[in-house]
Amino acid sequence: MNKKIWVVITVVVAVLVLLFVAFCVLCQREVGIINTFGEKSDMTFIINRTSHLENTSIEKEIKEVYGWKYQHYFYNNSISKLKIEDDGYITNELLNAITNKDNYLEFPGKIISQLGKYFFLIQKNDGNYICKINEQDDKFTISGYTKTPCNRILYLSPYHLFCTTSKNDMIYMYPRMDRWDYLKDSPKILKLDKPSFISGPEREYFTESLYVFDGQFLTHYNDDGSINGTVKLDDVPINDRMILIGYFNVRDNNEVLFYDGFNAWSVSFKEKKVLWKKQIDIISNGVDRLGCYFVPTKQGIMAISSSTGETKLIVDGDGWKLIDSWGDNEHGTYSSGDIFIFIRQLGNNKHEPVLILATEGKAKVVTCEPFEGEYRGYIHLLDTNQNGYENYIGNNIFLTQYCVYQYSIRHPFKYIFK
Repeated sequence: MNKKIWVVITVVVAVLVLLFVAFCVLCQREVGIINTFGEKSDMTFIINRTSHLENTSIEKEIKEVYGWKYQHYFYNNSISKLKIEDDGYITNELLNAITNKDNYLEFPGKIISQLGKYFFLIQKNDGNYICKINEQDDKFTISGYTKTPCNRILYLSPYHLFCTTSKNDMIYMYPRMDRWDYLKDSPKILKLDKPSFISGPEREYFTESLYVFDGQFLTHYNDDGSINGTVKLDDVPINDRMILIGYFNVRDNNEVLFYDGFNAWSVSFKEKKVLWKKQIDIISNGVDRLGCYFVPTKQGIMAISSSTGETKLIVDGDGWKLIDSWGDNEHGTYSSGDIFIFIRQLGNNKHEPVLILATEGKAKVVTCEPFEGEYRGYIHLLDTNQNGYENYIGNNIFLTQYCVYQYSIRHPFKYIFK
């Protein structure tokens, strides 16, 4: 072949290769793909800030602060006494039902702790009581009062309800009986050597296991109260900044993220060792997917690899707080994805939500238009009427004193039935 022709072909091929590489880089930037933890990472984050959600709103005066958990509505020390029906999105009719005090049943004491939608710890004049919500024909009643020295519910295993006292130096285990719905008033007592950090339920409605840190050792307890394993950490004084995060990682790998108030530790009770330790300024409770934790820090919401401790700041700004997470992975029914909702206060009665859509190996950040008003609570609804359950629309509703804001997003992940 003529030498000049060979040179021309070589140059043309080189130019085409460079153009192809440039095109790939531009495409990658367009969809916002970021390899967060390097080549050996099990997590890749898709950051797409063009998915900015605007809100729809309804003007409505809301006088009380309302809560929501699994179709139960709460305000003050009251719980809805019947199932409040909805169409999957906010309406004036639904708001009228939620704010109608005749639809509520008042607890005979102050609620001081809660686990799930069934067990509550209330404070009465003569002491504290654990009580249960019974559900029949979409109606709710309160029963099963068990007097207890506890002031915090910790964990509900298949066999016991665990709780602790204000001193955090002993754990009471109440046996579950009668189809596990009621508690036997003869608790087994686990005495700790000294006041300790005792893990509690994340976001008040689920927990996967029980852990205790005594200032030096982190211990994992089995469902029957026996010790599964103990891992030595540093000597750290017990403080109110301590946090333990883990649901999927606990369930599948028996790993947790423990923040001692100064450093974050990834601890494997399967291997009985510390996987890594890192200085991270965690400010409040977070959430996890298998292989990754999402936690609010002083810099913003951070993704942390459970295996390496490598971090990626995925949402800027201080003051984020986790208020909810939803998706059927919490129930172990599907292998799909979950949506985590964080919120922060920007200024005087101005708030900014953000959604993190997480599935195996990926996460997507969706920013939301800020809303204004004195905060009155949060509700989550599923609209399955038009698209079916596999393609539902999730409606995240924020109540303020004079207006209700709704952010709607179509479920981004395909359900895979196990």
